[in-house]
Amino acid sequence: MKVLLITCLLLLGTQKAAFCQSKCAVVYDQFDIMPVLPDLQNAMYKHASTQITPIIGMMAGKDPECMLSSLHAKLLVNTQGKVIDVYFRTYMPFVLQERLCEEFLKMEGFQPAVYNGQTVCAMFPYVIRCMSWQE
Repeated sequence: MKVLLITCLLLLGTQKAAFCQSKCAVVYDQFDIMPVLPDLQNAMYKHASTQITPIIGMMAGKDPECMLSSLHAKLLVNTQGKVIDVYFRTYMPFVLQERLCEEFLKMEGFQPAVYNGQTVCAMFPYVIRCMSWQE
């Protein structure tokens, strides 16, 4: 019975790893051109002010721990220029992480990273340094 249980667990782990790798087999940390949104400053400001901070504000109204003063995340951009995963570097409650992740995964329109003339998967830093809230 133990052998069957161990075998099942190993197979589940292998399937999960294979699924995760199907998104991007390799994530590059060095590249010739980083992933970027066209009109970067305006696009980032617009996204942060119309999509991200309203979510944080709404969630903070329900749970004060969701009130962030800054947000640091890394967005995994695939070879088609779509965000396919999010890694948060800022501590926040799990419910806020889930909600922000849903929003980040809607992001498209990136110019993908380029390495040796090929588009590649790479991380894009998403940072909001100062968020001030008024009551």
